[in-house]
Amino acid sequence: MKTLLFLGASLLAACASPGDAPTTSAAAETRQVATSIFEAFNAHDWDKMESFYADSVWLQDPAYPEGKKGKTGMSEFYRSVPDIHDSVQRIVVEGNMAVVEFVSTGTINGEQFTLPICAVLTIENGQVIRDNTYYDATN
Repeated sequence: MKTLLFLGASLLAACASPGDAPTTSAAAETRQVATSIFEAFNAHDWDKMESFYADSVWLQDPAYPEGKKGKTGMSEFYRSVPDIHDSVQRIVVEGNMAVVEFVSTGTINGEQFTLPICAVLTIENGQVIRDNTYYDATN
């Protein structure tokens, strides 16, 4: 019986793809980077938040629908909303891509806002190289 269990375990190990472990590792790193971005955001540590973005990041968002290359000025708006906060609802990770669903709240010009947002982050070497963010900009 022990021989049969050992043989079964050996066969399962032999069937595992060599790429399985790095994919799991990549997914774990992707989740950690995405989580760290929102932790820094909610701490209003804008420099730390920006450090998770590559200098050549591609940003696409309703604020710049044509897209924008580079992180220069990306936290400028956030700095003007002292009570801004993102409540992460869920993070779904597949390899080096994280889909983050969250609700952003804060006060602009004396008016409170609540905005549901979805961001699709592509992460390589611990940094976001692409950030496609979606929300209803008409509200």
